[in-house]
Amino acid sequence: MATGLPDRATSPLAPPASLTPTQLGPLQQFLPGGRLPAGGLLEFVSVGPGGGGAWLALWLTLGVTGPLLLVDVEHELYPPALAGLGLDLTRTVVVRPRSRGEGLWAFEQALRTPGVGAAWCRSQLWNERIYHRLQRAAETGGGLGLISSPAQPRPPLARTEARWLIQPRGVPPSPSSRIPGDEGHQSSGRRLQIELLQCRGGTPGAVLDLELCDETGAVRVVSPVAPATAAARTARA
Repeated sequence: MATGLPDRATSPLAPPASLTPTQLGPLQQFLPGGRLPAGGLLEFVSVGPGGGGAWLALWLTLGVTGPLLLVDVEHELYPPALAGLGLDLTRTVVVRPRSRGEGLWAFEQALRTPGVGAAWCRSQLWNERIYHRLQRAAETGGGLGLISSPAQPRPPLARTEARWLIQPRGVPPSPSSRIPGDEGHQSSGRRLQIELLQCRGGTPGAVLDLELCDETGAVRVVSPVAPATAAARTARA
């Protein structure tokens, strides 16, 4: 797998260049140290099917240079949709394993390979031992690991740099309720609420609402970051 991949020293991680400073500012506090963690794992926990965690994880790979390896265990990824999100398909490899076991193996090998900028996979309710193994693999390879997980009552003590709870949020606002000065924005109806559950070196509990424009792949902040006390109320709503 490592054959032909660039050396890690020439493939640094960088903040998502597609974000405006206004958008990047609130997102920084949802990342350890305000940056994408090289040699670390980020986990996106979705509430219900289509919760948006996979979309947010893939969108964050726009800030990573080097090859991307997406382990499509569910055979759900559609290349034109990935291109619409902004991913460069010339440096993106989609692996469709025959089983969940093969998917976990492919994900771990991608994390362990120097030169892979980022690897993504869906968790199949992995245990703490598997998370530990994946974290060691990410540290070895030096890339970024992104995990999309289903919500569960008693999640494992995951060795991740950050863990977010992702929930879909209703319909877009009517034209009369749009933010002044944002009349040119075309809302698609895809909104996500992000709650920071865990962050190495950070304070969990903050909540942020984002909106995606399907036509352009642009992302905007719908509401400012809410404090931790509000986050607890929002999660119960």
